[in-house]
Amino acid sequence: MSEFPKAKQFFLHTSNILKWNNIQLIRNPLEEVETCIKTVMHCWHTRQNADLCVPLDRLGLEDLETLIVSLSPELSRGALVDHPPCMGLPWAQIPQNTAHSLLKIWPVLEDFVEVNKVFRLGVSDMPVTDLEALCAAVKVPPKVDQLFIGSTCLLGEELENFAKLNSIQLLTHHDSADILPEGKLQTVMRNEFSAEDAAGWRPLWLVRYAEYYKNRGVVRSRGYTLFAERDLPASVATNGDAANSSANGDQRTSF
Repeated sequence: MSEFPKAKQFFLHTSNILKWNNIQLIRNPLEEVETCIKTVMHCWHTRQNADLCVPLDRLGLEDLETLIVSLSPELSRGALVDHPPCMGLPWAQIPQNTAHSLLKIWPVLEDFVEVNKVFRLGVSDMPVTDLEALCAAVKVPPKVDQLFIGSTCLLGEELENFAKLNSIQLLTHHDSADILPEGKLQTVMRNEFSAEDAAGWRPLWLVRYAEYYKNRGVVRSRGYTLFAERDLPASVATNGDAANSSANGDQRTSF
């Protein structure tokens, strides 16, 4: 039986995953994301007692020190470029030509900076040509470029010089360009819910946050927030059971 047949969107928040047992043992980012989503959905689904449910506690933060933005290959509308193996890591696919797409959302990010909600903006996997184009077109330029660790061998002198001249910090990450494929999300949901409930969902954005103790460099909390949506068949979207006017009839679900 479907538990949310008319839901078209959902938010999922993990809370602080550092409080979870054995989550620190997971080193693969894709596996960590999958495990977090699976755990939260299982807790929401079972609801056998209060101890099973992951608390959706608020972060209680008034601002962010650094906000790093990365677009999926579909949103960036740029070709995926294969980078050769480096440092023993497999080939990496890095989206190109992302500056144009980022310009559509950058004014919103600049507003956060102007009201002191965010102190630094950053980008991910942006080559020097895109970085130059973005910096030339915005009021608040990025101060961080986070590069996939498997492509750092290709870090050119041109990018290093541009970053130095514009006070841009070059960092590394080990996330896949597509860290949560549609198929993976739907598979996780099918394991917890019905095939009908799992069908058609696609992640729109995924945020990973980390909170540090000030001046100590120690991670205080870490977690994920996911927003996903799906298109419902016309018959489901317009009809539905008249008795389902509560959570089952809602078009948005939260985990």
